Amino acid sequence: MTGGYLAALRHREYRLLWVGSTVSTLGDSMTLVALTWLVLTRSGPSGVGWLVFAFGAPVVIGGLLTGRILARYGVVRTLLVDSVVRAAVVASVPIAELTGGVPHWLPYAVAATYGLAKMIPLAGVPTLIPELVGSEQLNAANALEMLSYGVGSVAGPALAGAALAVVAPGDVLAVDAASFLIFAVCLKLMKRRTAGPADTAGISVAGAVRFILRCGPIRTTTLMFAACNIGLGVLTVLIPVYAVTVLDSGAAAYGAMSAALAAGELAGAALAGILPVRRSLGRFIAATQLATGLAACGLLFRPSLVGACVCLALVGVFSAPMTIWAQTLRMRLVPPALRGHVFAMLRTSMQAGAPVGGAVGGAAVAGGVGLATALAGFWLGAPGAAGLTAPSLSAAALPNDGNSVAAGHRPGEDGRYAAADGECGGGTDPGA
Repeated sequence: MTGGYLAALRHREYRLLWVGSTVSTLGDSMTLVALTWLVLTRSGPSGVGWLVFAFGAPVVIGGLLTGRILARYGVVRTLLVDSVVRAAVVASVPIAELTGGVPHWLPYAVAATYGLAKMIPLAGVPTLIPELVGSEQLNAANALEMLSYGVGSVAGPALAGAALAVVAPGDVLAVDAASFLIFAVCLKLMKRRTAGPADTAGISVAGAVRFILRCGPIRTTTLMFAACNIGLGVLTVLIPVYAVTVLDSGAAAYGAMSAALAAGELAGAALAGILPVRRSLGRFIAATQLATGLAACGLLFRPSLVGACVCLALVGVFSAPMTIWAQTLRMRLVPPALRGHVFAMLRTSMQAGAPVGGAVGGAAVAGGVGLATALAGFWLGAPGAAGLTAPSLSAAALPNDGNSVAAGHRPGEDGRYAAADGECGGGTDPGA
């Protein structure tokens, strides 16, 4: 059952990448909690609001720059420099604590640096994966990446919360600084660096956007996922309101429902890495998104806490595989020279869905839990239903593997990739 995972981890360079990124992700989750607690105790809730803004606002700017940086300087080198620089930035807080106190502006500067560089690992790691494992291990490798983020989002805040009960926020941030250095060491130990500096002539953000718009499967799944993230944003607002108004409970029920969603995502990610990948991958993505919306609609029946947790766990179980399968699909279709740009653009655009959903959810709950639930189910599931009928997600539209750039999608004389509408091609197969 776990053979796919073991096969992916047998690749030494991928194993180093996965271990380093997993440790770093765990540290990132701890930093968010530690910085929030530091600002809350010093500046109150308004300070936390500005901190959240500092974390999120620079992401768009960083996302627009990340693809070009990865292509020009090489993925491994960029990740390594990013890890060292952010280790120093995060370490500035515990150093300041030891040398006279943390200036009020410093947590916001650390948060802004995080936001500006957030897309470097989010785009860099998936850009590297196809270079480090064989095409038959892509799905397992992508599932392992998502499991890293899932475990980090669950364990990181728990560990940070427990640590903050006995140590200062700076001590927790020192752990994150060390996690960045561990990632840097893992990257330094990598010997096979196939994703080095690339010929960037004619390759730009505009070129990546053109590719996304012209490649039918990627265009369709991007629109589906943007809608899905809006639904997840609505669900984020709905869960605490449901706990208070429907269950007549408080923080304990809210925590249980949130944990059920996270646990479902971990289970779904683990399952996706085991299941075989078929040529009809696009159909599976659409079907699981539809199932995600239907699971969320279970809250319309106003079940008890146990029933609500089951519904949310199913949302996680169905939503995680579609994310992993979509990443596998992209890796098979995006040419190597465009991967950094395309992954940066896709993941940057996905960041906008949740805040929009949060605003929609905030307005919807004023009209009642039922309205908010219906909106969450619609945004989560309706695009999946549409995707099931989309010609671009038919089996015939997908390649058997990532061995070649499909006919009709080729580099032009100016170095840019041209494709007929709906056509796109994959990169080279790195082999076993």
